[in-house]
Amino acid sequence: AMPEVLRERPDARLVIAGRRDEESYLKELRELIRRLGISKSVEFAFDLSEEAKRRLLGQARALVVTSPVEGFGIVILEAAVQGTPAVVSEGVPAEVVAHGQNGLRVAFGDTRALAAALSAVLRSNELHATLAVNAVEHARRFSRAALQSGLDNALRHAVSGRLLREALV
Repeated sequence: AMPEVLRERPDARLVIAGRRDEESYLKELRELIRRLGISKSVEFAFDLSEEAKRRLLGQARALVVTSPVEGFGIVILEAAVQGTPAVVSEGVPAEVVAHGQNGLRVAFGDTRALAAALSAVLRSNELHATLAVNAVEHARRFSRAALQSGLDNALRHAVSGRLLREALV
């Protein structure tokens, strides 16, 4: 999708961040970047400290997660807390990113839709601001206090149901 994004926004940058794992995969990525002619617009950031990751997420216009299947996606919340909305594939659970609310969702593998979504977030300050504000608000639902409260309520409910069943036996 990046070559399409660059046609509209030649100043766009892609930072591929994560843990340095498989050198063969990194070699494939570098070759793909070279073949696409986007080397000057892509950089890698590996094995970042938590502070460096927070800084990178806070500076980004959007976080992009294009996995075919993704678990909860904690990095999406880490970005959201920084006011950075996400552009994700449908492999990311809908509870984490609601299309048009705290980010944008596209079909997995649809590079045109991905490019269009990214371009929209880069182009429209109004869209970006709306998604960013909603991302921060959405992330608050997953605060430690909110999660603890939900867990406490679930445990109370489970225990009271068990006690009720035992009393009926």
